[in-house]
Amino acid sequence: MSQDEAKFVEMMLLLAKLLTEDVKGGATKLNKALWYSEVLAVRRLGHPITDTEYQRLPWGPAPRRLLPVRERLIAQGDLELVEDDGQARVIPHREPDLTVFERGEVEIIDHMATWLRDMPAWKVSELSHREPAWFLARDGETIIPEMAYLRPAVVLPEIKERARQIAARRAD
Repeated sequence: MSQDEAKFVEMMLLLAKLLTEDVKGGATKLNKALWYSEVLAVRRLGHPITDTEYQRLPWGPAPRRLLPVRERLIAQGDLELVEDDGQARVIPHREPDLTVFERGEVEIIDHMATWLRDMPAWKVSELSHREPAWFLARDGETIIPEMAYLRPAVVLPEIKERARQIAARRAD
């Protein structure tokens, strides 16, 4: 496991822990909390917390490695996925290692869990669709973390086309 994937694991465990008391804190919200933590880190720190690659899916941004990482954590006994009142909940079975985080990153992660508290998953997904980083990508495309500098707003067609050109060059 790379150092960056190890950090992603700890961020996932920390958010799962923070969302355990949230009655609407299921797997979907965890996924979006990961995304929003990265977005806020870019906006506040100038870089994402991890180098995890996110992709555009119809329901919002999602880490490309989410499922394999989550399955590995479940197999190791560090995480459990349980059905609770119609939603999949992610329950951590170990404390996250906070030493992997740089200054300010834990506060950002905690802020996102607090901001999303008690918000239904559909609302969190809907909010993610307003982010230009998601809006400007096509389904399955990688979302460029630096796109978080663009704030939610009406995106002009010429900006959207220019962003696609930049993304295409970056993919090469």
